[in-house]
This record gives sequence, structure tokens and C-alpha cells, in this order.
Amino acid sequence: MKRLFLLVMFIFSLGIFVSANTTAAWAADSGNYEKHDQREGGGHREEKEAGGLIGWAAVAGMTAAFSIFPLRRAGKALATSFPKQKNGIKRLMRFTTKWHIPIGVSAFIFASIHGLLMYLSKEELRIREYIGISSVVLLAVATIFGFALSKNKTKQKLRQAHKALLLLTGILAIVHIVL
Repeated sequence: MKRLFLLVMFIFSLGIFVSANTTAAWAADSGNYEKHDQREGGGHREEKEAGGLIGWAAVAGMTAAFSIFPLRRAGKALATSFPKQKNGIKRLMRFTTKWHIPIGVSAFIFASIHGLLMYLSKEELRIREYIGISSVVLLAVATIFGFALSKNKTKQKLRQAHKALLLLTGILAIVHIVL
């Protein structure tokens, strides 16, 4: 649990560090900071930076929420392979089960805010943005399926649909990031 928390904190700290350094480099650019709107194509740099940081928070949230699946599959094998760590593995599995839904909803909220801020900073939609929008829409549908699944855990088709939507969401998110 502490390692997961440290990993999330590291990702957020890295995002803040990168954001702060790019801002400092921008301000040191021969005193042309006043012309930043012209360089960004009319966009607002603060919105773009905040949107980027929130986008990485969405990626961290999606990754943390996803961690429940490999842990459930490998949990018993890990506990038998590492008997001294059995209690820690059980705690980690309980933690991911307990926080899966709040982290998943947070990832959806972060992804939505990211999209809004990035649109406000660019005020145009290209293929990258449409892929991102598709990813967020699929994430919204998967979130609704997840809520329905939390009420009735025995529905296998609902679980399969939830996983398939999230797999497609993840693929689209990766393509969005790479573009």
C-alpha cells in the first residue's frame, strides 16, 4: 500500500516538476513571455499546462484502478510464492478492491477535466482530440457498467463488457498520448 502511494506521489511530483521547468524555460525565452498567445496558436498556456498535468493524473488513476485485475489473477500465486509477504499481498488486494470504484471515478473526472482544459487552450479539434473524446466517452460507459456491476457482482456479461470497454479505452488513450 505504501509503495502504491509512493508511486502515485512520484508520478504527480514528476508532472509538477516537468510543468514548473517548462514554465521557467518559457519565461526565460529572451523576454518574449508576453507573446505566448501568439506562439501557442492563440491558446492559453496555463490551461494547457494544467490540462496536461490533469491528463497524467487521469492516466495514473486509470493505471491504479486497472491494478485490481492482475492482482486478482496473480494474488494466490504470489501469496504461495512469497509466504512471508502473504499479509501484505492480502492488504494490497483489499485496498485495490476497496478503492477501485473511487479511483476509477476520479480517473473519469480527471480525463473529462483534461479534455475540457485542452479544448479551451487550443479551441480546435483534430484527430488526436477526437481519439481522446472517444476514450473518455468509452470510459464514461464503462463507469456506468462498473456501477451496475458493483450492485450485482454475479453478472459475468456485464463484467466482460466492463473489461472490454476499458481495454478499448486504454488502447485509445495510449494512441491519444502517442499522437
